[in-house]
Amino acid sequence: DVMENYAYKPELPKGVLLERNELLLLGKEKKEAYVNVIIGEIEDGDQVNVGRIITLHDISRDQLIQQMKTDFVSVAAHQLRTPLTVIKWVFSLFSKEAAGKMSPAQKELIKKGQFSTQRMITLVNDLLDISRLEEGKYDFIFKKISIGELIEKWIKAKEDRTKEKNIKVIFEKPKENVPAIKADEEKLSLAFQNLIENALNYTHKGGQVKISIKYNREILTVEIEDTGIGIPKQQLGMLFTKFFRGENAIKLQTDGSGLGLFIAKNIIESHKGNIKIESEEGRGTKITVSLPIAKDR
Repeated sequence: DVMENYAYKPELPKGVLLERNELLLLGKEKKEAYVNVIIGEIEDGDQVNVGRIITLHDISRDQLIQQMKTDFVSVAAHQLRTPLTVIKWVFSLFSKEAAGKMSPAQKELIKKGQFSTQRMITLVNDLLDISRLEEGKYDFIFKKISIGELIEKWIKAKEDRTKEKNIKVIFEKPKENVPAIKADEEKLSLAFQNLIENALNYTHKGGQVKISIKYNREILTVEIEDTGIGIPKQQLGMLFTKFFRGENAIKLQTDGSGLGLFIAKNIIESHKGNIKIESEEGRGTKITVSLPIAKDR
């Protein structure tokens, strides 16, 4: 039954037909168990298949611990959101001198408080997004949208940042009308904003970020290519894990949660798309996002 439900994966090591994590099995008395399944071929010296071996590893305890972590993050984030919103509101009142005139030094302190509070609110929102994604509660409302128009909005929203760093942003799109995709505009915007912000944050002053759109009959591809600091080769495999930030990224910009790429990847995959990153330290990064074109029906 397992072999019928899961197709052969050619990227697996030789002799391994299937490796599947977190497969739910229902045992006696309807007791649930999460297992890791590995199915491999047994061959003799003449490369003749003589059978298969199926290995089941019970990972129920690991799954329970992971769920407890997710629940804790969700509860903690919700509890932090309200007081942080109040603090932000108080800082806003002070900055408008609602409680009386302030000296330049006091205004500067208020400004720093506002900045730090906003950083915390952004982190809390990221944690809530992750908990919803992991719990399957991140509802998507799909409709036909123009990716070209959205990218132009995202670029415009980052104009202050590009001017501040004197970064040249190039947007290349086909002359003809770009096919629509079916997407949740709010969620997909969050994913691409994270990707574009990374490109701007980790590109030195005077650098360049190029965004381009390509497509064929079925797939639309968005490429984001920068001339930034790049990613160390040994760390490329960790990019989409939670809280991961490259060593060179931390040196350039100390703040950052390391959650943006994890969120972006999950949102893009929820749109039946995929994301690929190519990079070389010191020479920039290229991100390729592929999404299915909306059917006319």
